[in-house]
Parts: sequence; structure tokens; C-alpha cells
Amino acid sequence: MRRSIRRHHYRRIRRRRQSYWLATEMPLDRRRQGIASRTACVCSCRLCGNPRRFFGDRTRQERRAAESYASGLNDLERHGAREPRKR
Repeated sequence: MRRSIRRHHYRRIRRRRQSYWLATEMPLDRRRQGIASRTACVCSCRLCGNPRRFFGDRTRQERRAAESYASGLNDLERHGAREPRKR
């Protein structure tokens, strides 16, 4: 990405997040505004943070892979393992 586009997006996001965290009614100071522009999440509590860490949930990709693995095992049990082809 070009430097000018990256700077444009940084300024755009910084303007949008001037009053992003609703905990305070007054606009954020420059330091907090910079933090909010890089990390939108205020904290890492169990409501804001990663659900895998707090609840042990799997991501969609992990659930799909586990389901695929389980269905593959079921297919092997039903049809039996094939013998390797001889060359």
C-alpha cells in the first residue's frame, strides 16, 4: 500500500474515532485518540476480548476442520481402509 493511502486511512480512522469509546462524554485527548485509532477494543475483558480465551470457543475454521476430520473417520469406519495400490 502506498504511503499516501496509508496516511489517508490513518487520518480518516482517527477522525471517526474521536469520540469512539463511549465511557466518556468528552472527546478523547490526542494520546487516547491515537490508541483508539490503532486498537478499537477498549480492554480485553470477557465481553470485549477473545472468546477463545474466556469461553474455550473454537474459530469457524477450527470447527470446520474438526467436522471434516470426524466425517473422514466415519467414512473409513463404514467403508474400511483401502489397501495401497501395488506398482
